[in-house]
Amino acid sequence: MASDELTKLCNLCHQWLENDDEVLDYVKNKRKLPQEVINNFHLGAFPSNLNYIAKEFNVPALMKLGILRADNGVLSSVFNSNRLIVPIYDAHGRIIGFT
Repeated sequence: MASDELTKLCNLCHQWLENDDEVLDYVKNKRKLPQEVINNFHLGAFPSNLNYIAKEFNVPALMKLGILRADNGVLSSVFNSNRLIVPIYDAHGRIIGFT
């Protein structure tokens, strides 16, 4: 289950990166990462819209994984919005975290 949520989150973050012109410009032009690297390593950007994440994901599961937290009833993330993330894989190709 945890791997499923992390894979789903990785896919969402990858799409977020691809669809956000400002973040994509930063990755390609400031960080000098070509599209091939973005795709091969499935790089992503953590969404700034946590309400979207709350609708699309199992929030308690992401909280248990340490991706999301609730501070005084307000949902927050351990990642800054639009932060570049790189998935970390185990020996079986499952996503086990992000850096």
